[in-house]
Amino acid sequence: MSTTEKFCILKRKRTTLRTAITKLSTKLNDSNSTQADIEFNAERLQIKLNELTLTDDEIHDFLNDQEYSEDIIECEKYSEKWPFTIV
Repeated sequence: MSTTEKFCILKRKRTTLRTAITKLSTKLNDSNSTQADIEFNAERLQIKLNELTLTDDEIHDFLNDQEYSEDIIECEKYSEKWPFTIV
């Protein structure tokens, strides 16, 4: 697999993870959720957030200094949407 192909796959994976995080966050804020639903979705959300961090790190390995700086800013803006930490 070429470097370009690997990079494209990682970018698609990041998009998929961000979508999943948005959906799980919405489920966590659903007032009809049971405690079991909340715990299950919170655990899944933490897993997806960890996967996103790892994927971001892999993407950063492909970037030059300028692209890296720009992507870090984008990642920080995205993470600011989720100002909570799951313990």
